[in-house]
Amino acid sequence: AASDVYKRQTYMFAFLISGIILYISGRRKTYPATGWLLVIATIIFFTILGNKLFTALPGEWEELFTSLNLPQSGRKSVLGGIAGLFIGLLIIKYFLRIRVPIAYHIAYLVPVTIGIAMIGCLLNGCCHGLPTQLPWGIKYGQGTHAFMLHQSKGFIATGSDLSLPVHPTQVYDILICIAVVFLVWVTRNYWKVKGNRLMFAVLAYGTLRFFEEFFRDSGHLPVVGDYFWGMKIVQWIILTGVLIVALYLALSEYNANSKHTCHKPFKIHPFRGSLILGFIWLIILFNIYWYTYFELLTLLFFLVPATVNYLLRLYRHLTIKELQKALPVFILIMIVIMGQSYIP
Repeated sequence: AASDVYKRQTYMFAFLISGIILYISGRRKTYPATGWLLVIATIIFFTILGNKLFTALPGEWEELFTSLNLPQSGRKSVLGGIAGLFIGLLIIKYFLRIRVPIAYHIAYLVPVTIGIAMIGCLLNGCCHGLPTQLPWGIKYGQGTHAFMLHQSKGFIATGSDLSLPVHPTQVYDILICIAVVFLVWVTRNYWKVKGNRLMFAVLAYGTLRFFEEFFRDSGHLPVVGDYFWGMKIVQWIILTGVLIVALYLALSEYNANSKHTCHKPFKIHPFRGSLILGFIWLIILFNIYWYTYFELLTLLFFLVPATVNYLLRLYRHLTIKELQKALPVFILIMIVIMGQSYIP
C-alpha cells in the first residue's frame, strides 16, 4: 500500500535528518570525521536493532538464542528504539572509550526523530488509538491497519469503506515530542551533567507516553498489550523505565561536581573501532533480508563512509608514512603484471 511506503520513507527520513544534524553538531565541536561517522553509524544501527527486536515474541527470542536467527517481523517499537540507543551509547562509552558528551548532542534529536517517524504512522494508519466519538477522531480506509483490525473484531459491517473514528494517537505523540523539545530547551542550562539532558528528554517522553497509552489501541499486540492490575504490560514497562531514569537522574545530579567536567580528546583506538565496524557489517550481511530496503539505505548512508574513512585511517596507522603513497601503486602494478601473465 502507498501509505506503508510513506511510513517507510518517513522512517528513513527521520534517521537521515537526525544523523546529518548529529554529524554537523559533532564537526562544529571539531570531532574528527572518521570517528564521528563511526559513532553515528553505531547509534543508528543499535537504535534500529532495538526498534525491531523489542517487538519479538517469547518464541522468537528463544529462536534467536538457539539458532541465532533474528525474528522475521515487520513490527517496530519506539520504546525498543530508545533501549537500543542506550545500548549503543554504552558500547560507545565503555568499549570505544569515548568520553565526549555524546548524549548531550542527541537530547533534541530523540524526540525529533520520533516525531517525524510518527507522521508516517499517521499516514499508514498504524499506532492508532481506541475508537472515540470526539470530533478529532480519524477514520481510516480499506487496507489500513485500523480498518482491518475493526473488521476482524466485528466493529464495522462487511462492505464498509471506513473504520470507526479512532484517537489520533500518532498526533498525540507528535505533540508530546514537540513538548519534550520545548522542555529540554527550557531546562538546557539546569543540568550539571551534560548527558542528563538526554536522560531528561527520555524521562519526559516516557512520562507523557505512559498517559498516552490509555488512549492507544495496543490490545492486539501480543504480551505487551495484555492487561495486568488495570494497566497494559507496556505501561508497566514504561513506568519501570521512567522510575529508573528518574532515580538515575536524581542521583547523578546530586553527586555531580558543580564544575564543568574536563573531557578527554575525541579518540578511538583503531583496533576497537575495527571490531565494532566488523560486528555491525557481520550482523547486516548475515541478516540482509531482516532489514527493509529503507533501513538498509539508512544504515549504509552512514556506515559506508564510516568504513571507508576508518579503513584509510587503519591503513595509515599500520603502514610506514614514507610508503603510504607508493604501496597502492606497487600493488596496482603487480595486479596489472599478473593479469598480463600467460600460463600455458
